[in-house]
Amino acid sequence: MHMIRVPDKGLLAVGLTLLLLLAIWLNSAVIAAQYPIPKPKAPLPALPDDVASRVEPGLLKRVLNAGPGEEHRFIVELKDQANLTLLRGQVAGPDQLVGLLQANAARGQAGVLSFLATESATGRVSNVRSFWIFNGLVVTSSAETLLALAGRPDVAMIREDRWRRWVDATFEPADLRAQSDALPWNVLRIGADRVWHTLAISGTGVTVAIMDTGVDWQHPALQAQYRGYKPGGLTIHQGNWSCTTTEGALYPVDGYGHGTHVAGTVLGRAVGDGQAIGVAPGAQWIAVKTLNDSGYGYDSWIHAAFEWLLAPAGNPTLAPDVVNASWGNDIGELDVFRADIQALRAAGIIPVFAAGNAGPEAGTVGSPASLAEAIAVGASGDLDQVLPFSSRGPSCWAEVKPEVVAPGIDILSSLPGGAYASAY
Repeated sequence: MHMIRVPDKGLLAVGLTLLLLLAIWLNSAVIAAQYPIPKPKAPLPALPDDVASRVEPGLLKRVLNAGPGEEHRFIVELKDQANLTLLRGQVAGPDQLVGLLQANAARGQAGVLSFLATESATGRVSNVRSFWIFNGLVVTSSAETLLALAGRPDVAMIREDRWRRWVDATFEPADLRAQSDALPWNVLRIGADRVWHTLAISGTGVTVAIMDTGVDWQHPALQAQYRGYKPGGLTIHQGNWSCTTTEGALYPVDGYGHGTHVAGTVLGRAVGDGQAIGVAPGAQWIAVKTLNDSGYGYDSWIHAAFEWLLAPAGNPTLAPDVVNASWGNDIGELDVFRADIQALRAAGIIPVFAAGNAGPEAGTVGSPASLAEAIAVGASGDLDQVLPFSSRGPSCWAEVKPEVVAPGIDILSSLPGGAYASAY
């Protein structure tokens, strides 16, 4: 007969405990595999104060916390900038100014371009584009290259090449035929018709550049005034149109509508037996597509557009007389385009910007309209009252702004595809 031995209760308890601990350990191992504890980051490199101060704080933080191989898109401003305040009034026009700016940039960028060429050969730089309208470059590179640039004695500042929205408009389709023979209310309100008939001034001989989301050059109210249009001949887009966005349009187009609406408001002509929709129907226009079809753009796109305006197709004699830029940012302190606008003024080109839609409080005028070199335009209604949304001055630079207030709501004008609409 076999005896059945009952395990000792103490040994049984120990065994159960070991099994429980083993189960807990296995479960913990599974959890650890699924949710690994992140390894502590390497300590941030210590940078000399003079190097750290040359990089925008937000950009510097991202760079110092960047992962391996991560690239950064930024704008390098060099110390040797042309003194455009002194040049203004001392140059014969865009031709002479462009020569001075290009020579200054070529001299100031030689060392940086040589360094970037070496970095590019090692794979740490993927894109470089030089500017001469201000002495600087837009660069896409590794964090190591960016910090090395910040340490160079010829570098003044490194800024993020920011992606921003500059335009936000609403359109309501309109039937031009329903307007009968009457001029749009905004044209009548400022007395443009009286200037046409009494002073015989309608903009003839003036070229206006539309710096916006593009323009539909085949719109019936705009085609005849496009400087590149040759009735019965070959239309010339070179020198009259440029696209600085990645959309790369080869001829004037507008996938948003804002630029086409602005162009019509400025100089839209009569269609058929109707009346003109623009205040200067005798003027010609050229355009640069600065913003994409959603109204967004990189700062570098805007720098490139300003540079083109000073020398369309590389020819300063093709520069416009006026630049219309009906866009802006609510941050009035933003001054990244100051040098560009100073260059326009030094060349005798008048830059006109929207004051903004951040009213009615004081000190709400946006940028670039807030800058001393820009002419800011506020918005009024049909009773000549300043509209509540229109941004007010003074600007943060202690400038009296806006310089002009004009009709800015329910404006009938052109839209791509031969259409018409009111903008709000």
